[in-house]
Amino acid sequence: MRIALLACALLAACGKPPPADGAARLALLASERGQGVLPPPGPAWHFRALGRVIFPSEPAPLQQEAELWIGGPDRIKFVMTAADGGGRNVFLLDGGAGCWVRTDAEPWREWGSTELLAESEVRWALLRFPWGWEAEVRAAPEAAEFRRATGSGELTLEIGADGLPRAASCSGVRAEVSDWRVLSHGARTAPFRWAWTGPSGRRAEEYDELREDARFFDEAFRPPPAAGAGPARIAGGAVERFGLIQARLWRVEGAAPESAMNEPSWWRHEGRRVAAVLLEPGAPAPESADGAAPEAAGGEWWLRWSFVGLAADAAQTEAELLSAAEQAGLSVLGRPWVRETPDDGRAHGQIALVAVAPPAAQQR
Repeated sequence: MRIALLACALLAACGKPPPADGAARLALLASERGQGVLPPPGPAWHFRALGRVIFPSEPAPLQQEAELWIGGPDRIKFVMTAADGGGRNVFLLDGGAGCWVRTDAEPWREWGSTELLAESEVRWALLRFPWGWEAEVRAAPEAAEFRRATGSGELTLEIGADGLPRAASCSGVRAEVSDWRVLSHGARTAPFRWAWTGPSGRRAEEYDELREDARFFDEAFRPPPAAGAGPARIAGGAVERFGLIQARLWRVEGAAPESAMNEPSWWRHEGRRVAAVLLEPGAPAPESADGAAPEAAGGEWWLRWSFVGLAADAAQTEAELLSAAEQAGLSVLGRPWVRETPDDGRAHGQIALVAVAPPAAQQR
């Protein structure tokens, strides 16, 4: 009863009577974020943030540069670097696989931190709400806070008078969020300032860039393999892009390997080598060398997986791409297309595609 009365007071104060219907409240909370009630079809995007972390200190706060990768409710890579470049700490969390920390050039060491796991749960909830909280909102449409059980303990999420999340807590860890802006890539809003309290003390995080248009390989959240343990699957930032795109894939003649992305190149499809070019839906159809009309493959909607890696990795993506489409509830139309790159032992930009039914036709 206390929560319901508090919600009424908050919403009345900002001129918005609390919807008594769960579906209406869910739609309202989603609209405040500039997003739909349900996430778009396809695998969930991951988050990447760049900014700074600020620790209270005397005589002046201690500030460090920060880079944060969020790959789910239990996957984190957090890099903090001293402003003068004099020190660097890297924290990795990979769900049930473990948690690790590395200081400067020292060896990786396991770090049994339940606090980092609780932080990860809090981050994922605040960045995506009300996605993932549909049942809780429908069950208590007038509530000003929602609770759910997680592997780290009970997670509580508090909603402000403006309909945006204002704080979340889990297992002694609490984050208060503010400075809501449109994501650096996209249309949704997200908090760019986070104030944390927990067992390790207090700190603030301020981000200049926060985006959700990336996905990270599993290896991004684990220490790299020891020397001599075999080649790394990926190089550099370990980032991949994975999601739905609108595009036209045209079969053409006279393709050449390693062409620019908007030029013809070689692709593998159904065990054959096919010349094709991927263009935006409204772009003019490419001209064929023999004057014949080009042929479009598939429709205008594709599940795309792109990353920087070895040619051998790209050859193994077909089954994974189809599995990801199935898990996301997408209707696949045909077999995957995999763009060829040189098999020279070096990392190149890899792309795999599979045609899917338009989002409006997806069964959710």
